[in-house]
Amino acid sequence: AETVPTTASTAFDETPVESATLHVPEASVSAYTHVAPWSRFGTIEKLEKCATPTISYVNGKVRFSCETEGVKFVPVVTSVPRQLEGSNEFDIAGTFTISVYAMKEGNIDSEVATTTVNLGQMGDLDGDGELSVTDITSLVNAILGK
Repeated sequence: AETVPTTASTAFDETPVESATLHVPEASVSAYTHVAPWSRFGTIEKLEKCATPTISYVNGKVRFSCETEGVKFVPVVTSVPRQLEGSNEFDIAGTFTISVYAMKEGNIDSEVATTTVNLGQMGDLDGDGELSVTDITSLVNAILGK
């Protein structure tokens, strides 16, 4: 907890907290070291917060990266497909919203990063809004299995 929980100073009298480690948010370490019974823990360590991930979209692929090493990315991708008029088919070209946060055991989850990827122009594989030589090269390489 960011704020030190209120409890009786005798709450851990029957527990050997002097040999235990208490993990708390980095900004709260000082507060915990000055309030009983928390101050009786043998070690009070800070929990680090995972860095907010970055999202990139290049050559038709979404990639997540994070300054905190060893994280697990938790993504959510949403899209509202456009139904083709007079049909039971949907056009998958359009805008996708991608949100992701990073988590790692022993750390506080990161803030959520969100971006929008527009696939409105079919063939625009690098997401720059234009059909270019790079897009065509990527498409040819995908067809050739490269």
